[in-house]
Amino acid sequence: MKLFVGVCLWALAAGFSGGAPRGACRPQGWMVPVPTIRLAAPALARRMPSPEPSGRDEAVAVTQDLLIELIEMDDPVMASVAAAVVPRVEVLMQCNVVEAAAELEKELEATGGLGPDEALARKAIASATDLLVEFLEEFVGQMGGMQAQQQQLLYAISAASKESEAALDQLLKRRRMELDTSFVAYLSSEAERIGNLPPERQSDESQKLARFLGTVRTRVVAELEAMTKDDTVLMLQLLESTSEQQATALNRLLTADDGGGVLQRLRSLVAVALAEMEGREEAPRTEAPGRTGDEGDLAGVVGKLKDLRSQLKSL
Repeated sequence: MKLFVGVCLWALAAGFSGGAPRGACRPQGWMVPVPTIRLAAPALARRMPSPEPSGRDEAVAVTQDLLIELIEMDDPVMASVAAAVVPRVEVLMQCNVVEAAAELEKELEATGGLGPDEALARKAIASATDLLVEFLEEFVGQMGGMQAQQQQLLYAISAASKESEAALDQLLKRRRMELDTSFVAYLSSEAERIGNLPPERQSDESQKLARFLGTVRTRVVAELEAMTKDDTVLMLQLLESTSEQQATALNRLLTADDGGGVLQRLRSLVAVALAEMEGREEAPRTEAPGRTGDEGDLAGVVGKLKDLRSQLKSL
């Protein structure tokens, strides 16, 4: 689960969303077979939807509704669990999940909502609770680790910038793999936090720090744009190469200093380009009848992108 939660965080930071193949990465927290959980679901589903309370009541209601949603999932692969949990993380953090689950169970018991097989329903609630607690613990752990890594990178950038412009250039080149959209988001959030400090807590130092964060963000964004440009040029060169030439170039990257990072970014770039080209293929045609040259060119590009994607997947 730890690896998957890390991927979720990266996806959120990068603005990417996707799903795992159906049936893959089944949550290890489920202690009840899926068909058994579904047997309990109809009884649990009879619980009335929660109103719109506030404060702790809202957090408890959201948690209880989520537990029922997890129990009712036909095929609770981890991607489905993440899609249900991640948007509610902030509210869930305000609630004791175990206590909310216990309250839900008592409420269902009092109203007859546990159904004819109470043991089955209780087991389903316990399994969903274990899964949710485990997911949240891993999520928080990954968040803390990510923030610590970003702080260390910021400190290193600050030290290098004080040394010299050349030292900063060398550091950014050496740690290019750590320069991503999550780090940009971290810089923006820290600058915003400092900017929102009450007047009595503002100082020359805090203003200087806010300006420094803005400068670092501008520099990192420039580095990201340069990397994207380099990666795009590489992708276009590979698209014009034969399969044998592609394999040789990609295998050479495997042994390069930043080869792993380049390959990772190249995979993402190819996926985005392929999605864009396939979208154009499916878009309604407005050209004059009989004009098929552009369509042929587009199909050729899509084919080359798919071939390159296959080469990258094989590494």
